[in-house]
Amino acid sequence: MKRNRFVLALATVVAVCLALVGCSGSGGGGDPTKAFLGTWDLTEAPDLTSEDIDLMKALGIYCYVDLQDEGKAELNLMGEPLEGTWEAKSASECDITFEGETATATLEDDLLSLDMDGEVMSFKRLSDEDATKLKEDAASALDSLAESEEGEDAGSSWGDDEEIVEEVNQQIVNDDTCTIEIVNKKTDWAGDSGYTLRITNNSASDISVDASWGTFSVNGTMADPVLSETIKPGCNAETFMWFAQSDVPDLASLVSVEGKLEVYDANTYETIATYPFAA
Repeated sequence: MKRNRFVLALATVVAVCLALVGCSGSGGGGDPTKAFLGTWDLTEAPDLTSEDIDLMKALGIYCYVDLQDEGKAELNLMGEPLEGTWEAKSASECDITFEGETATATLEDDLLSLDMDGEVMSFKRLSDEDATKLKEDAASALDSLAESEEGEDAGSSWGDDEEIVEEVNQQIVNDDTCTIEIVNKKTDWAGDSGYTLRITNNSASDISVDASWGTFSVNGTMADPVLSETIKPGCNAETFMWFAQSDVPDLASLVSVEGKLEVYDANTYETIATYPFAA
């Protein structure tokens, strides 16, 4: 799922941000500090696309660097400031230090780039007006996060919502390859509706079971569920095959479901069997 990729990419950003380093050397002629003063907003980072960064902001996750007078630097991630220092080496290069570690930043075409062992993060300079708005948005996101955490502590988190479950107990297949049973249909804690499947591997090889793309419909409307489970020989697993809320808004809408389940060898990826699904 995309959110998994997003979480991994965000973890990279956090790690790289905390590895920022720099503040030694001396400037050349004139006053090179003026080239760097201001607020710099993240535009590029390892494993993150511009769409990912936009999604981060939509979720209240901001990353920017403030280079201030008197060599003061601030890295802000999700509204939490990390204090540091900086020093201009020339009009196109400066050193930035956070957590006792230093990196050199280069300035070109109004983009500030930090290269740490080949991992490059780039920031663009914001106008005073845009910088003020960004900081206000980051502070607001931090307040919302604090309120959410307080709600979780009080037992009101959306993640604590009860699941709605209807028993089914229907067998889909039972042969030498596998046994697949529908245990129940339910709406889980995240609000997604689908089926709990119990899959037993009756073969001598590792198998994987997927919902065959483009074969499923719900009450006559095409809708692809999410299912991917791998089972070792002689073992069983319970897994949840779920539909997006845009396709199935609630459990009452989960009717007349038809499609195909594909079973393939988990090591060679060769298809072993395909079974019709109807519930």
